[in-house]
Amino acid sequence: MGYSFKDHETVSEGIKRIAIEEIDKAVAQTKPKVKNWDEAIHGARVSLKKLRALLRFARTKDNADVFRHENACYREAGKRLSEVRDATAMIEAFDQLTKHYADQLAQDAFAEMRKSIFKVWMTKQSNQRKAISEVAQMFKSARSRVTDWPIGDNRFSALRQGLKRSYKHGRTTMTQAQTKPS
Repeated sequence: MGYSFKDHETVSEGIKRIAIEEIDKAVAQTKPKVKNWDEAIHGARVSLKKLRALLRFARTKDNADVFRHENACYREAGKRLSEVRDATAMIEAFDQLTKHYADQLAQDAFAEMRKSIFKVWMTKQSNQRKAISEVAQMFKSARSRVTDWPIGDNRFSALRQGLKRSYKHGRTTMTQAQTKPS
């Protein structure tokens, strides 16, 4: 679901509310009672991507240093979670491919390769709880900083620079994709 500002709030209030909501969603995904860690990690990563996009929209020349620091914090948390998730995704993709081509492959054609991938997966899984715990702490720390975010303008103009920058970047990458569709 996309962001939405409420009628009664300023842009500054809305940005901070949205950030706190996304952080709270991510924190909920890192709680020990989560049933499916892979889905939880995916959900937390989605929240991180939304937070980073929000930072890009709200960043201006006046608050760029603070927002770059916040962006780096969220990027690091995303990397930490992706290490765990990528190992699971790799083994899932490998298993799906070998299942799909099972009738064309010898029964144990890729058994050694799967052992190697599984070994990486096991290592990452053993680090999973530690990574999630570290990221949960990062979220809690980041949440407390949101109220101090310097958003100078309480009108739509607070988003003008970020929207222009994002739109320009989108047009540039669209042109590149059309020029070189590979």
